Amino acid sequence: LYELSALKPAFSAFNMQGLVKKITTGSVAPLPSFYSSDWKQLIKSLLNKDAAQRPSAKEILEIPWLQAARKRVDERFGASDCTTLGKLPELMPELAELDQQFSRKEEEEKKRVEDERTRRAAAVAKWSHKAVQRPAPPLKPHEPRQPQPRRVIAPKTAVGRGALEARKAREREGESATG
Repeated sequence: LYELSALKPAFSAFNMQGLVKKITTGSVAPLPSFYSSDWKQLIKSLLNKDAAQRPSAKEILEIPWLQAARKRVDERFGASDCTTLGKLPELMPELAELDQQFSRKEEEEKKRVEDERTRRAAAVAKWSHKAVQRPAPPLKPHEPRQPQPRRVIAPKTAVGRGALEARKAREREGESATG
């Protein structure tokens, strides 16, 4: 019922182990909003992981809001029992129409997914040139740095020069006085 309502499986995976894991631990995507809350609740109860909590077929057929639909089926095709299968040829045109509707929906969904993939691929292509990293330029061989010669810088202020000249003058006077 979920698949008929949502037009997609309740659980899907790439392999059986993944499918079992999703069924036992995963959650189901919500049904489209146009379904009644009663219908959504019925399907949710059918997908309950605890088998004891799931309703039986008899309990489902006794749900009050399903009684009207069951009555219409009974009126159209007779009492709903095993003899209904004998009237299957009468149901075939309606089933074929439903199958076509589901096929159209499925094709529309496939086209929408493909369009989305194409749009994303175009967006990636548009921005991929900015994401491409250019190779770094080749490294040059290491050349050791030559040490710079030390320079002594004399004070450039007038006071500094005056003090230096005065000191040199005193040294000269001291040499001449002793010499």
